[in-house]
Amino acid sequence: MTEPMEIEETDNPVEDDQYQEPVNPVVYFGAKWDSPQFDGATEVSTPVGGVCGYCSELIDDGDAGTFSNFGIVNAPVHLECMLRAALGSPAHLRGECSCSGAEEPEDNRSWREQGAAVIQMILDKQGIFSNTDNKEQEQG
Repeated sequence: MTEPMEIEETDNPVEDDQYQEPVNPVVYFGAKWDSPQFDGATEVSTPVGGVCGYCSELIDDGDAGTFSNFGIVNAPVHLECMLRAALGSPAHLRGECSCSGAEEPEDNRSWREQGAAVIQMILDKQGIFSNTDNKEQEQG
């Protein structure tokens, strides 16, 4: 059996006066999502006509998103596409995918449409906003 390695305590090699706050490399366009990822992020104009690095749809005026640092570097990506990539499909979030031992059901929606569904699932779960609640308010 191997003995555990002893670790010596040393002083922090970085002096307090040398510490610098990290710079947030996130650059976004459109509406700013309420997420710590966007704290200190840099806003740029919407790259209208650019192609989303995930869904291949054009970026339109009024779209929100960021720039991908994965795969296609610095490609604009819709916010919903970014969340779909990071969090998984709607089936994954419901526990209906191979991660949970199930066979993921076919989903004929586009990547972006699935991303919009992911956002809606998050908002509904958090009680932030529900399309159902909104429709009831409009009718009532």
